[in-house]
This record gives sequence, structure tokens and C-alpha cells, in this order.
Amino acid sequence: MLAEDNAVSQKVARRFLERMGCDVTIAETGAEAVRLAQIKASESLGDRRQLAHAVHQLGGSSANIHAVLLRNLCSRLEHAALEDSLALLESLVTQLTEEAVRVRVALENITDGFTSDSA
Repeated sequence: MLAEDNAVSQKVARRFLERMGCDVTIAETGAEAVRLAQIKASESLGDRRQLAHAVHQLGGSSANIHAVLLRNLCSRLEHAALEDSLALLESLVTQLTEEAVRVRVALENITDGFTSDSA
């Protein structure tokens, strides 16, 4: 998990870490990094209650910004955490992480538009 808000630093750090054999997920803020790390750690440790709690929190945030697909993945994962197989959980965590990145990029594009309009 890499928490970095500077795009150039993200690219440099990502390349460096990937060359070392790391699987890199970039989080824009420390809070995002902590939340995604909690989800991944809970899934890895098999702590289904903590996993359900962490995705519930992310789901609430997702609903606030109308990130519908991310919210739906959170809901599916929250229910699956208490009932379904570990293989399904792993797949849903991967999907959720990928969607969280897409949402972050979309939000960046929107906010960049506001910044360039006011310049």
C-alpha cells in the first residue's frame, strides 16, 4: 500500500516497488490507505467481523459521493464476509480495491476541472 498524493512521486515509487516484486496499490490519502489496508489485512487474517466492519465504513463513504458500483461491492462484501467462502472474499476484495482506484481517479479528474476553471 502506497499513500502518496503527488502523481510524479506515485509513479516513481510504484516503479521502484514493482521492480522489487511488490504488488502496489496506491492510496491518495492516509485515511484511504488505512481503510484499504484494514480490508486487505482482515481478509488475509480471516477476520470476517473486522472485514465486514471495514467495508461497511467504506460503503458509507461511497454512498456519500454516489459511487454506486463501489457501494454495491461494499455491500456484497459485507454480507459475504460473514457467510461465504474465502475464495469469494478474495475476489471481492480485489474487485473492491480496483473500483476504489477508479473512483479516486474519477474524483481527481473532477476536482482537476474545478482547479483549472478557477485558474
